[in-house]
Amino acid sequence: MVSNPFIILLLGMCIMFFGMMTWLFWRKGDQLRRIISVLMCVVATCYAKDFITILLLDEKLHLQWTFFMATDMLAIPLYTCVLRELIKPGTASVRQLVLNEIPFLILPILLLATGHYVFFWINVGWGTLFGCYYMIWGLVMIPRYDASLREHFSYTENINLGWLRVTLWTFVVLLCLWMLDYMLFGVEIECIYMVLHLIIWVFICFLLYRHESVIGELGGEAQPIADILPDQTLDARIKDLFYKKKAYLNPRLKLSDVARDVGTNRTYVSNYFNQTLNVTFYDYVNKLRIEYACQLLKTTSDSLNIIAEESGFRSRSTFHRAFFQLKGLTPAQFRQEQ
Repeated sequence: MVSNPFIILLLGMCIMFFGMMTWLFWRKGDQLRRIISVLMCVVATCYAKDFITILLLDEKLHLQWTFFMATDMLAIPLYTCVLRELIKPGTASVRQLVLNEIPFLILPILLLATGHYVFFWINVGWGTLFGCYYMIWGLVMIPRYDASLREHFSYTENINLGWLRVTLWTFVVLLCLWMLDYMLFGVEIECIYMVLHLIIWVFICFLLYRHESVIGELGGEAQPIADILPDQTLDARIKDLFYKKKAYLNPRLKLSDVARDVGTNRTYVSNYFNQTLNVTFYDYVNKLRIEYACQLLKTTSDSLNIIAEESGFRSRSTFHRAFFQLKGLTPAQFRQEQ
């Protein structure tokens, strides 16, 4: 039996962390966080299984050790389910999850029943191919998701997935460490794996917990398409909404808000921006915000934080980034030139 106290401590920390995340995400209540909560519960269960295995199971029982390691891969379909729900909100289903889990459930059972380690390596190979497919799919789909955000939202804080690209690669590293841990059974590798896994998930859980649901905006049409305005009427109403009522100063402005205020549906308003104006909703709104900010920079001595807030930006960093992209200089430099 393995009795290294540091491993026992790390396992206890992992069980407590993922158990707590299970409860926190379940409390949020939406579909994405319910799936994450199930994943957190499975990961916590895997660590609890490791805790019991290390305390009670003799290392000489290699087949049983291998079986319990193989069951860790039951979490892979849940990882991909979370990935799918993040990138294509509303598309993850229980049926698809169950079908994906079947091979990861059958192969460990065959390993234990027959004693042939080939089933373990088939499980590892299938898990690797399955994970690589979804990783490539994710890397391809994230830019499309970002493009959809720019057509429906005037902000990207807490909804963009730029962090997910790096995270996908970190899981490749974790998979390699997991394999190395199985082949060597080294205490040091086991500890490195658990520490990295815990650190990465602390970071991911923080971002996922703050992530705002976009399923209502990127999902089905909220208003009937039959209610379509003549082009000139729509153009006049949108200009009135933005230039007279200054709707762009709302930091949480969405395409659906504009569609509701002008009396038509999202599809028609989206076509107006993309086809008539040849600009995304995000770029159109933020250009008006920057022009408004320029006036404030010229005529007031307010701090940049206040100007960013009054111009409709949710954070100073977003304000700086958008300002520099449009004007080619920072807000402070623009003020100095004036």
